[in-house]
Amino acid sequence: REKVAVTRLSRAWKTRLGVEMGPPMKILLLMRKGYVKGKRAIRSRRIYQKGRLVQGIIADIFTNMVSEASTHFSNDPLDLQLITYSFFMSRLGDVSMVERALHDLFFNVRQMVSRHPRITLLASFTDIPLGGASFLSPETAHLACYLRSNEALSFYLFAIQTIAKIHWDARSATGRGSFSLDISGGIQMTTAPVMFPTSYKDDHDEIWHEDSAVLKQTANVLFGDMLSESQMALFMEQTDALIDSTCENEADLERYPKSSGDVDAFLLLVMREWVQLVDQNLKRVAAFGKKDVPSDTMLTLKHFQDSYKKTLALDMFHFNEESQFKLTSRAYLHAVNLKDSRADMPLEEAVTTALESRCISGL
Repeated sequence: REKVAVTRLSRAWKTRLGVEMGPPMKILLLMRKGYVKGKRAIRSRRIYQKGRLVQGIIADIFTNMVSEASTHFSNDPLDLQLITYSFFMSRLGDVSMVERALHDLFFNVRQMVSRHPRITLLASFTDIPLGGASFLSPETAHLACYLRSNEALSFYLFAIQTIAKIHWDARSATGRGSFSLDISGGIQMTTAPVMFPTSYKDDHDEIWHEDSAVLKQTANVLFGDMLSESQMALFMEQTDALIDSTCENEADLERYPKSSGDVDAFLLLVMREWVQLVDQNLKRVAAFGKKDVPSDTMLTLKHFQDSYKKTLALDMFHFNEESQFKLTSRAYLHAVNLKDSRADMPLEEAVTTALESRCISGL
């Protein structure tokens, strides 16, 4: 009876979240109970904001997250939703005002989820339904849950910083700026003065544009060692199509530099490619799991490490041997804990589950 009651409660909660117009569940749990009760509860607010205001707030949140990462010495992953709450608290200082600001932000994110790539990505990272705005291919749509992982968010922040580094390196060559980028244990740190520069804005939107050479160099840095020649060629074709679609009329030619592209739209392509790499790694681990997993796989860390290498799963270039060893050690402990907590779990299942976790953490 208890199990049935919990199941019904869970279904009711999910149904309620499906029609929720405010913050996602993690942020809802941080808010006071009064937020969701009464006729004058904040959750009934309907304040429509301009797209450029929402985009600007999102840019500030991600910039703040990069700053948090640079001073984050814990092994615990950074939590976007918790940092979003802390971001508003540091700005406003009053719980009531924070709850209103959070509700207004996510209410407008839900309204504009298909309008701008930056808003679409925030929705993806925070488990807000995309509906018809999904940017994943039909083959990888079932992997949308991985966009809510710390690895997806870290890669997104790294991609932003890579674009900024390439941009400022070009400026420093002409004596107009400088930039430094360091990667330590998967946490990215930067001293770039502006993370989301605005190339153009009007009453509705703000647009960040970069030269095509910057976008293509970024693609080579991010995926050069990960994609085959045909995969990279396809990605470059998609980037070219994005750039070509930027200036479709004379008004666009006046606004944007020739041969430039919308960075947020480019980052949407980048994250779609990241999900495809997740799919590729998971398929390699699944193929390994279909074979007879060696009985000594969990005997020692060295045996487990050898098994992971046999999957042929790929790691991103910025994970050096030391970082890769740490990730593998963590996955090995995960496999051991699974076996210890569930004695009836088959060896193959424990190993495959841990290997799947390992292949995602390297992206």
